[in-house]
Amino acid sequence: MKKPLKVSSPGADDTSPSSSKSAAAAETGLDEPKRDDAMKRGDAQQLAYADHVLGEDSPYEEVRAAVRNTDHEQVASTVRAWILGIIFVTVGSGLNMFLSMRSPAINFPAIVVQLLVYPVGCLWARLVPARVFDTLGVRWTFNPGPFTIKAHVVITLMANVSLGYAYSTDALLALQGRPFYNFNLGWGFSLLFTLSSQLIGISLAGLFRRFLVWPAAMMWPNQFASTSLFYALHDKSKGDDGLRSNGWLVSRYRWFAMVAASMFCYYWIPGVLWQGLSVFAFATWIRPRNVVVNQLFGGTTGLSLIPLTLDWTHVTAYLGDPLLAPTHSHVNTLVGLFVFVLVATIGMVYSGTLFADHLPLVTAQTYDNTQNNYNVSRILGSGFTFDEAKYREYSPLFLAPTFALNYGLSFAALTAAIVHTALHHGNQVWHRFRAARSQEPMFT
Repeated sequence: MKKPLKVSSPGADDTSPSSSKSAAAAETGLDEPKRDDAMKRGDAQQLAYADHVLGEDSPYEEVRAAVRNTDHEQVASTVRAWILGIIFVTVGSGLNMFLSMRSPAINFPAIVVQLLVYPVGCLWARLVPARVFDTLGVRWTFNPGPFTIKAHVVITLMANVSLGYAYSTDALLALQGRPFYNFNLGWGFSLLFTLSSQLIGISLAGLFRRFLVWPAAMMWPNQFASTSLFYALHDKSKGDDGLRSNGWLVSRYRWFAMVAASMFCYYWIPGVLWQGLSVFAFATWIRPRNVVVNQLFGGTTGLSLIPLTLDWTHVTAYLGDPLLAPTHSHVNTLVGLFVFVLVATIGMVYSGTLFADHLPLVTAQTYDNTQNNYNVSRILGSGFTFDEAKYREYSPLFLAPTFALNYGLSFAALTAAIVHTALHHGNQVWHRFRAARSQEPMFT
């Protein structure tokens, strides 16, 4: 592991990214490193400073602001961390699996565990006796002391890996569900099928960490909120770490507490008192019996061409936190949504393509030629294989236009991702692959 960057700082315990960065700048009297400009000007001092900072820290300002490049001698893997992690992972993954069938989806992400486990860990540190046990020469205790940021990270990592339900469960639901195949192979098959798929994914993650995690140039913006929250919860100091605005000062912890309390109070309005704010489709209130208006502006069964919502859970239910993505990413998503979903769906519906004018506009239900739910069992032969003769005798499969586009665009996205990466990032990928043999982890 690399040693912390040794710089002078206002206080011995001040390890904030801003203080480390400002102190490093004070050492040389320079601002942010601009390596390219230094190379053009031949500024040896600026170039040396840039190499020093980038060798000990990330080249991205966003990463340096959210992740500290210092370490403390704290124990991460403790009995307390493992007990709390197992409890929260078991409860959280069970809730996620149960609520995955709901629309809109309710997700129990790792950041919820990160929030809930903090008061539990602090309470544990106060109430549980600090008795030390000796088991086969190994000394351990249920209470190793204050609830540290490292133990907090261990629990959150456990949740981050385990809370998302396995993709294999979708296949199991289709296999065992009564509207689908209605075929149960037993809990043993389900367990082994899920374990095998999960272990393959975890193994691939381990193989590719040399390329995707270790290099300092690899940036994961969706983790910035989590790392910033760790520091907000465990750093209650004011001083230079406080937020100064219009003459008032507040610590990260207090600022987070105020925002969280405000969001808790506000959610009662769209969540309980006026649920119409969640899907604010006011156009359908004006013409509730007009089919075209409902198709174009309906929030749940239509295209929602005026997508207004005052419910944060609806904003984050499907695409995650929009505050973490850059503007160009949102613009790219909106352009793709308009061209490949809205325009294509409207064209399919009002031209009668794939019999879309006879089907609901937005639904994941499948239909037969009598517009009843498609009975999959009627087209299966022995061994649950597809029987073309039975298929011709029964009915073709009819999909709603948005559902058909969802399948088509999903396959297209896989191909597009590979082609885009090869064309725009091929040289970088090849460079990382060649440098991987000598690449050491930036942080461990």
